Amino acid sequence: MNVYVPPSGGVEIRKEPSQFQTSVYGRSGFKISLTDNDLRPSQYLTVYPYFALPEAYLNGQLTSYGGYIKYTVKSDGSGSSLSIPDIILTGNGYTLVYKGPPINPKVENNIAIRFFPGNWYRVQPDSRIDYPATRQDLMMTLQQVDHLLIRTHYFSDDLETTITDILMDSAAIRNYGQGQAAYVEQCDCPLGYSGYSCEKCDKGFMHQPSDQWLGSCVAPEHCPSMYYRDPRDNQCLPCSCPHTDKFGLSCGIDSDMNITCACPPGYEGRRCEKCSLGYIGNPLRGQPCERRPVVECDPAGSKSTQIDPRTGTCSCKEYATGRTCNQCKPNKFNLASGNQFGCISCFCMGIETTCTSSDLYRTQVVAAFTRDNQDFKLAEANRLSEPITDIQVNPAAQEIYFQQFNPKTYYWVLPSKFLFNKVTSYGGYLKYTLRYIPVPGGYSYNNAPDVEIVSDSGVRLYYHSKGVQPEPNRPFTVEVPLLEQYWSRVDGAAVNRGQLLMGLAELSNILIKATYTTNTQEAALMSVSLDIATDDRNTG
Repeated sequence: MNVYVPPSGGVEIRKEPSQFQTSVYGRSGFKISLTDNDLRPSQYLTVYPYFALPEAYLNGQLTSYGGYIKYTVKSDGSGSSLSIPDIILTGNGYTLVYKGPPINPKVENNIAIRFFPGNWYRVQPDSRIDYPATRQDLMMTLQQVDHLLIRTHYFSDDLETTITDILMDSAAIRNYGQGQAAYVEQCDCPLGYSGYSCEKCDKGFMHQPSDQWLGSCVAPEHCPSMYYRDPRDNQCLPCSCPHTDKFGLSCGIDSDMNITCACPPGYEGRRCEKCSLGYIGNPLRGQPCERRPVVECDPAGSKSTQIDPRTGTCSCKEYATGRTCNQCKPNKFNLASGNQFGCISCFCMGIETTCTSSDLYRTQVVAAFTRDNQDFKLAEANRLSEPITDIQVNPAAQEIYFQQFNPKTYYWVLPSKFLFNKVTSYGGYLKYTLRYIPVPGGYSYNNAPDVEIVSDSGVRLYYHSKGVQPEPNRPFTVEVPLLEQYWSRVDGAAVNRGQLLMGLAELSNILIKATYTTNTQEAALMSVSLDIATDDRNTG
């Protein structure tokens, strides 16, 4: 995009595209050739090409305040350094510029520009004076960004410029491990306003332009009962909940510009067109929803949602109780539809029989192989005391691998961070991604367990995948549920909850099968994660 920088001051962004030739450079950059263009020589002194960042960097960017925009620039030019802005930021009628120190030619220059007062200047058309941008100027511009332009012309005799690794800080509720965005404000907005800086109108309020910043949010006059206001023409229109037979309490227009009704008890659906569970009727035919006289059995704790016609009662799962099977029996907890028993039996290592669901939140222990083998080892089955430590790392593929296998079954041996007390992993998953290459010339699959866990207390449990065997030389992901019904003992017998918890309490080894065939040429492991639980609410 061309930018006109007149001698009288200010900047003017031209709508026509730049005549200079650009091309993609690498995975996250571009290159611009500053030769063989159609600009007249007189324009070189006033019109300059800028790179316009795409849609993802525009519109509402208030959460970038206090953060940085970073990139790497290399210019192959020579001659005198041009005194033009490095960054041009426009929005809400504001134009802000950043002018940094000159770059060094023919080498990569790492640029980091902060969205913070003291770094930016506000320019006016046809003005030679650039005023330091205030915090209000920056926030007004970031509230609705129209253009974010990066300079591509640095020297009077530029030939070629490359710009790569463009990153712009933002902020989110989830903790991504990049520090707190302390400069992003979170205001206690008055009625009618919303957003981190009260920059938006709340639902049910209208924007009214004024001289003060972005204007005001005002509440429209109320429509009569069972009418709603259409924001497209600000008219009051009758509610249809669902049709002319109005069973709704009120209605309003939703974000998709369709009506959503507020339904009384017993009704549901966007237009109150259906009866809720436990109610009978047909609002679409003008029939009101009335409470069903029969008892509905709780689907979480009952074997069927319908009462037994012979006894007139609900048939509860083994650990559920109550008239509708909506409670757990004593010394049981966590009523859930996915549980074959309805509830979970308290174990407490045999010391106590009373328990409840914890207040913990799920997170994971994770291993990824970008630089080293994370202390993973390989070992033959039943020969864990003689592990293979000469494991190679492929940073490009982010995997570890080994290629010198004997015709045996080998397992990946997980490091210590996955071991010891992992009781909170119960009910979660062990997930991993791997691949293998058989020896050419024919092979057969082994029937060894996919996963094996061993504890200091002597517990040894197996997990066998029930699906088809994975295809060779293709990454595949396995999700192993840490629930007793999916595991077996060494003698093939079923595992109970107590045995699985005993194994998780004192983990000495977790083994993941590496070789799936009788003769294996290569095996690789790409990632491993183990669910655990913590009292940190910011785990996602």
